[in-house]
Amino acid sequence: MELVNSESISGFRQSMIDRGRLRATVDAYNRDIVNFLTFLTDSDTPHGAIGLETLESFKNWQINKGSRSSSVRRSVIAIRMFFRWLDERGSIHGSPFDDAPVPAHDHCKAREITPDQVQLMIAGSGIQETRLKSLRDTVLIFLLAHEGLKVSELTLLSWAHFFAAGASGRLSIPGDRARTIGLEAETT
Repeated sequence: MELVNSESISGFRQSMIDRGRLRATVDAYNRDIVNFLTFLTDSDTPHGAIGLETLESFKNWQINKGSRSSSVRRSVIAIRMFFRWLDERGSIHGSPFDDAPVPAHDHCKAREITPDQVQLMIAGSGIQETRLKSLRDTVLIFLLAHEGLKVSELTLLSWAHFFAAGASGRLSIPGDRARTIGLEAETT
């Protein structure tokens, strides 16, 4: 698969320009593919052995060189598009990267919330125009942070799902994972 070369990269670049891609995108994708070619050369990877493991190694190579996660994500997209383009024009038979997952955006990754941050949210929830809204917001934070409910479960709740039982209460959670949970005294 000696198809990853300057000639094929130029052809792909022109194809992107012809499709109306922004110049910055074309330039960035071009750099990503050139970097991939550099990686293949540096790692002595024969072009016939290019596959999912190669792409994973390339991602690690970029990270070790200090690339940001958004740049690594873009490079995976660029390489997948390049190999699909090679396949579409008949230069290869099937792209080795069709099954390669595209890394998630950083803003999609779950972030850990510390107990101090939860306390700040609880303190902030008390600042509403009415006491009832302040209590509602505080309880929502407690249900999320202390009782482990999901936002999708919270949206299904109404007062009919709450059962008072002295200092602690119970909550009937409707939905696909319907269940009844005991609440901490502070949440109750």
